[in-house]
Amino acid sequence: EDAQVSDVYSFLGSKRLVDPVLQGDHAVLCCIGNSALGLQLMGDLFRAAASDMMSGAEKLTSQRLLRLGVSLLCQEESEQSWIDAISGKNIDPFMLDDNAFVCTSQPLQQNLEVVEQCIQRKAAAAASCTAGSQHFALELSAAHANEMGALTVLFLALPATAVEPLEVQSLDAVCKFAASLRPVGDVVGKPRTGFGLKPAYPKSSNGLILVLTPKTSPAGDQSLTSHLALECAKLAEDAMAVSDK
Repeated sequence: EDAQVSDVYSFLGSKRLVDPVLQGDHAVLCCIGNSALGLQLMGDLFRAAASDMMSGAEKLTSQRLLRLGVSLLCQEESEQSWIDAISGKNIDPFMLDDNAFVCTSQPLQQNLEVVEQCIQRKAAAAASCTAGSQHFALELSAAHANEMGALTVLFLALPATAVEPLEVQSLDAVCKFAASLRPVGDVVGKPRTGFGLKPAYPKSSNGLILVLTPKTSPAGDQSLTSHLALECAKLAEDAMAVSDK
């Protein structure tokens, strides 16, 4: 809901999203839903996480000399290529020699304004229209020697019709959305040469799925968004059951 978007980072906390990353852990937050809400969340989360990461790295200077980086990738409308928002260049993650985040990462402190302004522009554009938006991938990284910790935030924009009942959903629109997810795998799934993103706390919950739903929906519980939220809840329950065994 609108009022709760800005509270997400304060609810999850730096102890879950930032502190483990500074010790070489990897956390992933996947947001699915409305473009305007998703980009607002990404902007709020970026500002807070970047601030906590820089202050945390400074406190650890005597123990770990960390190189903090940031990467922001925006999917093109063609859905097969991406734009490196910091350099403004088009990239093809599949053709890169290394993981897309590694290849496009830039020093965090020097690029704070560039990343924040890009997210603000995209959020303003999404808020002014009802059309769906591209997917986005943001990563804050902390490298030490040959070890890297990272907070990866994915935003997957649902079609504008996602709030409508399933029975009126266009099969073409649903198939197009599903196809648009495949290139996301090229971004997040490619191994990182020289960096092992091993969990510092193997039994902790380092992966989160956040479904952004409006306060009211014409279709209520019968919309595509609501069904996705239900499936994500089931996935979380299954994951908890496995971890308890």
